[in-house]
Amino acid sequence: PKPAMDYLNDWADHNKGYAFQEIFGIPVPFAVDRFAVENKGKLTKWNQDVRAATADCATMCAFLLDMAMAGFPTQNTASLLEGLTGITLTADEVQKVGERVNNLAKAFNVREGFTRADDTLPERIMTEPLPGGASKGHFISMQDHDRMLDEYYEVRGWDRQTGVPTKAKLEELGLGYAAAELGL
Repeated sequence: PKPAMDYLNDWADHNKGYAFQEIFGIPVPFAVDRFAVENKGKLTKWNQDVRAATADCATMCAFLLDMAMAGFPTQNTASLLEGLTGITLTADEVQKVGERVNNLAKAFNVREGFTRADDTLPERIMTEPLPGGASKGHFISMQDHDRMLDEYYEVRGWDRQTGVPTKAKLEELGLGYAAAELGL
């Protein structure tokens, strides 16, 4: 088996929270203002869950799903799964697979000692305005980061103070064994 740190490094993937909606103005699952703080937690959760289920688990290209099938990647994955295996899932059930993956990964990281303090960005991103480009002069302040992280934890069903998935959320997802492992 891989050492714990290798699994954690796998999680630090540029695709995990990539918001194609902000870059290309694609209003799926909803329109966003890339400079706004509101709805970033909700958008990040959606992107992570959909990508985990449709790209990571199904081994499909995330960029293809984002650009060519932005409105229906989970339905596409459900249809492919049914055609290949005969197993019928709804688009929502496919997305729930991604939610389970992300909650299990978070439970693993919590078990390994990671806390809310580890869910952060490099200091430079939160203190230095960008010198050029379409985002010239912008940066993510620590205050904005904390607001977005609070929203993210809330929509995930995780404790806002610690970032630990709640027992109720893990049990809802059929991951009660992970809650027990965390002593919840």
